[in-house]
Amino acid sequence: MRVLRQAILAAGGIVEILFVLVPQEGDSGAAVQASEGREDVSDDVRRLTTDEQRERFQAARRRGGLCAACGRTLGDDEVVYIESFTIGGTYASGPVGIECASAELLRDAKDREPEQCAGCGRGMHYRLADSRRRRALCSRNCANRAEAAKRRQAED
Repeated sequence: MRVLRQAILAAGGIVEILFVLVPQEGDSGAAVQASEGREDVSDDVRRLTTDEQRERFQAARRRGGLCAACGRTLGDDEVVYIESFTIGGTYASGPVGIECASAELLRDAKDREPEQCAGCGRGMHYRLADSRRRRALCSRNCANRAEAAKRRQAED
């Protein structure tokens, strides 16, 4: 089952979120459902069970600019939301676009300014605050970019 989520935006922010479950090949007896405001629907998107899902998740974390949940290419100025994913019995965080971010994260993020990624400058919202986080980073690529910039700055 694939979850499609449409965020309806207005001048003041997100007005409504619509979730649609779409059966995929191999789903048995899955019914298409639509609901408004259901947070539990998106949990399936962030529970990675197939090799394809895990590869997409790793590519998004490594390269950036990609939604780890659906694989959509993110715009350069698009805000990224860092969500928790379940992979087997472990948890990991990955970048998602607005349509794959949980309703809870969107609600929390609407009243705060996004942090800026130290590598590419895009806006970011983390699900969880972490006092150990020294800088916002949307991918390993951006971590490398930020580290290289830091080394160049130290040389000057």
